[in-house]
Amino acid sequence: MNTTPSISNVLFDVCQEYGLLPKDALIFSACVENNINYLITFDKDFKNLKNTKITIISDYQELSLQ
Repeated sequence: MNTTPSISNVLFDVCQEYGLLPKDALIFSACVENNINYLITFDKDFKNLKNTKITIISDYQELSLQ
């Protein structure tokens, strides 16, 4: 994945603020950069991302509500 300066800035901010590992932060940063509103994942580390503009969906019940 190619990173832009914007993705890199978000990546480091997310690592520091939420304690995500760099790989997870890169996924989240790419979503921010590309205006993706929903992220479907079973990775529980993403549940710590509160008050963001991306909705984290981690089970089928949450998916059915969207």
